[in-house]
Amino acid sequence: MNAMALKLKPLAPPPAEIKRSFKLKQSIADSIDAYRAIYKTAYGQDITDDALVNEILADFFARDKAFQKARKKPK
Repeated sequence: MNAMALKLKPLAPPPAEIKRSFKLKQSIADSIDAYRAIYKTAYGQDITDDALVNEILADFFARDKAFQKARKKPK
């Protein structure tokens, strides 16, 4: 049987996840809940706390130029 050439290539396995536990200020927890509700209204789908917090933190770290510079320095 011939192999098919699909437009969508095989997906990479999802990155490893590590379980962490944090205490949040009530106002931060409320903001996460509000953001999830607005996200659902905007896109018609739910987003988990894990996915939302991962995206927020990834964006925060990517935008922090001083952090990026310090991280690249040899130890």
